[in-house]
Amino acid sequence: MLAIISLIPMSTQGHSGELANHDAAVMSLTLHIVSAAVWLGGLTLLIVIRPGLPSSTLEDILRRYSTLALIAFVVVAVSGYARALTALGRWDDLVTPYGLILLAKILALVVMGILGAAYRGRLIAKAGEGRNTFWMFVCVELAFMGIASGAAAALARTAAPADTITIPQTTAAEILTDAPVPPEFTTERWFTAWSIDLLWVIVGGFAVFFYLAGVERMRRLGQPWPMRRTIGWVIGMGALVWTTSGPLAVYDEPLISMRFLSFALLGLVIPVLLVSAAPLVLALTVIHPRDDDSRGALEWLLWVAASRTIRLALNPIITAILFTATMWLITYSDLFRWSLYDQLGSEWMITHLLVIGCLFVSSLFRRNGAVPAPGRSRRWTFTALITLTLTTVFIGIATITRTDLIVAEWFGAMGRSWGSTPLQDQRVGGIIIVGIAALLAALIAASVLRPQRTNSVTLPTHTSRKDASR
Repeated sequence: MLAIISLIPMSTQGHSGELANHDAAVMSLTLHIVSAAVWLGGLTLLIVIRPGLPSSTLEDILRRYSTLALIAFVVVAVSGYARALTALGRWDDLVTPYGLILLAKILALVVMGILGAAYRGRLIAKAGEGRNTFWMFVCVELAFMGIASGAAAALARTAAPADTITIPQTTAAEILTDAPVPPEFTTERWFTAWSIDLLWVIVGGFAVFFYLAGVERMRRLGQPWPMRRTIGWVIGMGALVWTTSGPLAVYDEPLISMRFLSFALLGLVIPVLLVSAAPLVLALTVIHPRDDDSRGALEWLLWVAASRTIRLALNPIITAILFTATMWLITYSDLFRWSLYDQLGSEWMITHLLVIGCLFVSSLFRRNGAVPAPGRSRRWTFTALITLTLTTVFIGIATITRTDLIVAEWFGAMGRSWGSTPLQDQRVGGIIIVGIAALLAALIAASVLRPQRTNSVTLPTHTSRKDASR
């Protein structure tokens, strides 16, 4: 993890903030570098440990690496395509030095993808039978990786055609956001305004794919899986992509009300959809356990689900405290300012809201087998949740009645010529916070009225799939 984090400064410094498409270029470059490093690093590690691996375990290790390499390949391809869109402004740019190097890199990537498919389909089993097949494939793939890496290094030192266009930063909005103020927010813009955040598009795509793959595996096992859960998961991930890449992402920089609305969706609405889909139950049921004393996805999930930290984090009193702290952070701390000025801060805020929201919803609506249920006092729990709701109402009313503007040097300096004034828009944001409190009250009421289950919970195993499908 530390090695991956060390790659982020490299990618963020690879595109000037004064050039066009800054945020999209930085995110696509970051994903591209990190996924390529995981791919190449995994292959290098295979080479290092190969002499000490017995033939009986080599096939399993190669299959695991192949799955990881396939995921990395998809991210490399998608992020590379996104970077190409931001780097090339027109078809004629393909004949520039940057365009020709990019075509060579794409060709090498396609060839490596074909090799990877052949590797998974034919060569893995043969690699366990002899050393020649394994090393032949490694050498060929390393050669093409070298071509792609060389092309990437050349691209990093070559100015992209679109990157040579410097944004004329003549207004405060252009200085702050690297873009002019978007057009007036009309009903049509709810459907046509997009600002793609590639990170969450990829997260949402993989999440839907693996969830549907798990549902299909359940079907092959002859066990039903409620359709409402699948629909909830797909809608939840669609809402996540829409919130992070749709009109809210376009207008949450000039309008504080839109940012508060995205916080409400990320912190409560989307977590309700995702938690109700019971992804942990599905994963613990369909993922195959390992039999070689190593830890795979299932073993890590079981370890996390049974840990004391998770038991503590899923106590409603703790989640209520965390949620209250989050409401304060997003309205009164400098972390809110960081999420505006820095793309890394924005991604942190999205992740933080999703995690805290999912923990809070899970603590209210836990199903047997989903997570271990800690013992709790219903009286203290109810008191904590009511306190959370009242605190949220207080924050919302305080925001409505404030006479000063939150992050005034940002929202007050945009220079919008349409819509309400920044202070009036902030009052709308306060109303949205009060709406969050109303939704909290509804969730708490539903939790109280829901029939209570025993606190003794058994995690799903591969011998009790029928319980997980209920």
